[in-house]
Amino acid sequence: MTDFLRLRHRLIPYLYSMNVRSASEDETLVQPMYWDYPEIEDAYAVPNQFFFGSELLVAPIVKPRNLTTGLASVKAWFPPGHRYVDIFTGIVYDGNRTLNLYRKLDEYPVFAAEGSIIPLDAATEPKNGARNPEGFEVLVVVGKNAQFSILEDPEDDSPEAHSTAPKSGERGSLVQYYQDEGKLSAKVTGRAWTFRFVALCDVKLEEVKILVNGEISKDAEVEIQVYPQLPSLVVKLPALEGKSDIEIHVGKDPQLSIFDVKSRLFRLMLDFQTPFSIKDQIWDVIDAEFVPFGSAKGGAQHHTPFTVNVGQLLALGLDEAVIGVVCELLLADSRDT
Repeated sequence: MTDFLRLRHRLIPYLYSMNVRSASEDETLVQPMYWDYPEIEDAYAVPNQFFFGSELLVAPIVKPRNLTTGLASVKAWFPPGHRYVDIFTGIVYDGNRTLNLYRKLDEYPVFAAEGSIIPLDAATEPKNGARNPEGFEVLVVVGKNAQFSILEDPEDDSPEAHSTAPKSGERGSLVQYYQDEGKLSAKVTGRAWTFRFVALCDVKLEEVKILVNGEISKDAEVEIQVYPQLPSLVVKLPALEGKSDIEIHVGKDPQLSIFDVKSRLFRLMLDFQTPFSIKDQIWDVIDAEFVPFGSAKGGAQHHTPFTVNVGQLLALGLDEAVIGVVCELLLADSRDT
């Protein structure tokens, strides 16, 4: 619970921007799925699921957890036209389908579609109050063009910054992403910035180019993080003075990485309250087919057809609560089937 309370605080840049949109465009922060998809019956079959602002899709779990797996489940619907990324695990899900999702007590199904930008306070433990951030972490999901205006009220600056800030009006930073070029462009107002390209790990670090005000940045830090961290390409820029233009080039037409899910399955199965013989049967089916989650397969193919693996799992005759956990991850992303 502590982590999610801190996340709510870190979401203040997103929430403030969305609330400005709500006031100016009559777009409520929380919207049911059928508002955007009134012609699709599946949108009405998930009454608890909702859009949270323009960038996030949330599928609340309201059932008790299963005693065998320790996991609770929810039926989620992913609208057509996009792939979706779990912003906590980095798992990529196909759109235009319904799927049962399984999560631990300290997890929550929240997704961002291709072409999403989500600004956060960079502080993992923000200070009390609702001051404007001293630094930003911006989640970026590649796959489609994207744009987000981060709005702030200068009156909410920290006391140290308040004396030099404008006394009225809103301050903004504009973040744009261009899919064909693989370029992120940000016009920002000072402070430190981290850009996290979620589920983008198939990038050569030496080919990532970062410019600040038209010049190559010598201070930027670039790394690729893998599971159990959120799999991402991460670009960190130190504090900037005044208004600055940032460009990050990650390569033309980048795509969300294809991940295998062995590491996450292993972690989940450790807590299953089932005989080791059952776990061994499940593991025998999947063990030879996958490399660790968080590192891309680079186009490697399964040794056996995907349908054979699923058929073998179903043939074990185990409870849906057990097999469903495995099938969620195996069925999430069809690109490697």
